[in-house]
Amino acid sequence: MNEYIKKGIEKFYEKNFREAMFQFSLALSEQPDAKEARIGAILSDMAMHNEEQAVALF
Repeated sequence: MNEYIKKGIEKFYEKNFREAMFQFSLALSEQPDAKEARIGAILSDMAMHNEEQAVALF
């Protein structure tokens, strides 16, 4: 697993959704086909608007 994805997951669990989104974006810049990074970015964006729902899906 990409280091950026690992950091993104860590930041998501810390509820630092903006930083999680940034980390997942970096992962996607290196691996555009990384499903984990794409899903993480989508859920991070969702969490900035509806934290409870995004965390439930994560």
